[in-house]
Amino acid sequence: MDYTLSHLAVFPSGNYLVSGYDRLNSALRVLFLNSSGEIVHTLDVEAARKDSSGNTAFGSGDSMMASSKLLGSVLFTAYNQDIIVWRRNSNDAILDVGPGGSVHEVPLQTPPESVFVDMIPSNDRWVAHFRSRSTVEDSPMNQSDYSYYELQPQDASLSRKLMQTGVVPLSLACESDGTYFSFIRDKDNKLVMLKAD
Repeated sequence: MDYTLSHLAVFPSGNYLVSGYDRLNSALRVLFLNSSGEIVHTLDVEAARKDSSGNTAFGSGDSMMASSKLLGSVLFTAYNQDIIVWRRNSNDAILDVGPGGSVHEVPLQTPPESVFVDMIPSNDRWVAHFRSRSTVEDSPMNQSDYSYYELQPQDASLSRKLMQTGVVPLSLACESDGTYFSFIRDKDNKLVMLKAD
């Protein structure tokens, strides 16, 4: 396989996931490998079922750019002992991959008129970042167009919206045991960690 590696995630077991571009077949691939680096199986990622290049000519600059954008949009986030495979700025299903290679596909549920942006690392829950569908992709963060929700890992249903009050960060770094962490710069331009329960 002629494969260009894009992202890597390691399980506590020593197994790992990689995403990359299979140049021989012109396709996105997400692979589960054992700790020896042997391919155990290929994950069926919803984004890989979609033609990223549209009607562009094979091997053209446009085709390569479309493939590169698709590859860059499929990301990994740690959750408990698992790795979550998801696609930025889409409503594709989420794959919950266990340390032994088990895969559970979970259809993503979003708030009304919202698009999935990001998944926040967490040890015991799924925390998703959404933006309003009417907001242009990669527009500056603000509290009216962006929101955070806890999702149920079993079915990706919306559990609760995270309310932001006080000194409000525009992005969360991670969650641990119900505490959310973020970073902002203070008036002296020093990095300050914020914690919220």
